[in-house]
Amino acid sequence: MIFQLQTVDIKHHNQMARKALFRIMGLFFLIGLSMSMGFTALFGQYFGNHYISDFIGAFIGLVITMTLVYTVFKENDWVKPLLYSWALKRAVMKVYNRLQRIERLAEEGDASALEVMAFYFNALEQMHQLEGNSHELLEIQGKKREWRERFEQAGIDPDLRVLDLDKIEQFNPV
Repeated sequence: MIFQLQTVDIKHHNQMARKALFRIMGLFFLIGLSMSMGFTALFGQYFGNHYISDFIGAFIGLVITMTLVYTVFKENDWVKPLLYSWALKRAVMKVYNRLQRIERLAEEGDASALEVMAFYFNALEQMHQLEGNSHELLEIQGKKREWRERFEQAGIDPDLRVLDLDKIEQFNPV
């Protein structure tokens, strides 16, 4: 799967993501409450206590809500900033989970590892910008400057914004 960092207006992106989150939370509240009440009314006597049936109903509501978000609402403009933020965090975590091995291979000069590191720094930088985490942003920018020369020597764009995330699988622990 190819992941591309988007150029975003941070203030607008965060406003839209916040609105989408509140809409999804409201939808979950309505569906979860309805499912919980319905499940309790229909099956509450079988469980002996209403907490279990409430939990099952709320869980069914969560599944329905997430299914709606990823199928029906996925293409709507109001949910795209939130989905992009989630995808960005997943891409960063996919690299982070293998970072020790990737970093070691990049230090040895492995071109694929250097490419992944360049993308990782840029993705992490954007994630911290979107979250307003200035302390971590400064730290990652410093690390990026330290690695810049290695990227340039290997012929890799230090501002790499596109990566095939399947390429990361080759760095799974042996």
